[in-house]
Amino acid sequence: MTQADDHLKDDPLIALADLALEGRLTREDALELEELLDGGLGAVQRYVQYVGLQAALHAEAAAAVDEDDFLTRIQSIEQRRRMMTSWKIAAAVMACACLMSFTVYKFATWPWVVASVVETSSQFEWKKGEQPVDGQVRIGDQLHMTSGFADLRFLNGAQISVRGPALLDVVSAKEVRLEYGQVLLNVPGDAAGFAVSTPDGRLVDLGTQFLVSRNTGVRTGATVRQGLIEIHPDEKFGTSETRRLATNEAAVFDPGKKRWVDAPPDWESLSTFDLKALGFEVLSGNVMYVPTFSGPLPEKHLSGKPGFHMIPERQSYRLTETIRMRDREGKIVPLGPGTIVTSFMLDSAGDRNGDWTASTTVTSKLPISGVIYELGELWIANDQLGLSGIKYDPTQGAGLELKNGPGGDTLSFSPDGRQMDLSVSASELERDQIRLIFVVDPAKEGPAK
Repeated sequence: MTQADDHLKDDPLIALADLALEGRLTREDALELEELLDGGLGAVQRYVQYVGLQAALHAEAAAAVDEDDFLTRIQSIEQRRRMMTSWKIAAAVMACACLMSFTVYKFATWPWVVASVVETSSQFEWKKGEQPVDGQVRIGDQLHMTSGFADLRFLNGAQISVRGPALLDVVSAKEVRLEYGQVLLNVPGDAAGFAVSTPDGRLVDLGTQFLVSRNTGVRTGATVRQGLIEIHPDEKFGTSETRRLATNEAAVFDPGKKRWVDAPPDWESLSTFDLKALGFEVLSGNVMYVPTFSGPLPEKHLSGKPGFHMIPERQSYRLTETIRMRDREGKIVPLGPGTIVTSFMLDSAGDRNGDWTASTTVTSKLPISGVIYELGELWIANDQLGLSGIKYDPTQGAGLELKNGPGGDTLSFSPDGRQMDLSVSASELERDQIRLIFVVDPAKEGPAK
């Protein structure tokens, strides 16, 4: 062996190329080879040249098994030249094939941008050092959130809202892996086939909106809000049984049975995402989003514990008559005709078992302009801001009784008006209510007196 040969053998890239040619490349070797080839075009050229050279040497060696006998069969030097040309062509083809295989592999695994972070909530935080560059999400990215929400939009149209704490790996342009946390997916028909893989199985979208949850110490669960998904159990559980979930169906993975089983839909988690979509984030307490419906308000909170229902009322509504709210400092402020407002009702609900209390801290994307909580003012505002068909029932002590001492209702705001702390105390027959007011556009003439 020459000194040049020794030098080549000391080259890690060449040593790994030899292992690849001999079919002895392990997974760890392949990862090391990929890292070396990522070093630049020079490394790629050197790799391809070496593989091509080895291909040519193997071809020549195979042709020269019995050179004397072989040469006697060649009728002319022209025939030998043509044969050598064929060997060179074969070597070039093999080298090109190696380069093509490498190119295809790199194209499939290259960290292409496949999505972007389009919005985050006020309480959102990335884990230090683990976040997309410039908000661009690439294949191979690991998205590690410590709190809050992040909305991702994929180039194929799929939209994912992630709720922290969460750890999400971007596998490809059509698949993510959820280690823990919650994701709500909204996948249009053009992007059908988008998948969420978890340690307990792979959930494939068939054009739908669905929720996947996986938290520490809690089983993996899925709820389909609309459409259809298909669940493929992880291979390690020794079953290939798949199942489909349709609208309003849900399932969780049972580790004891090592399979997915039916479960009640996780409406409470879906409600949390809905509140975020409205611009609210619940930092503590039980708050459930209640969409437009007819009839009396629910008497109990879905969690079974005292809490609040958040009801979106008139949005961007132009007042026709004066209403009065209290600003964040507690001062009465009249809002006259022509003022454009948006309102939300927070309706408390107890456990219907004697005296009860409920507390919450919420944030909003926009500053809260003021609130209405006096019984009479609530009743007056219901005529304009309340939704038709809903029975607000202000006769059962719906107003707040703000007190500084124990046993009273308390209300406070952050200086910027984006965070509200609320606590109510009520008896079995009471349901305290507070209406949040956002002034979208003041009346041009100023508030009415």
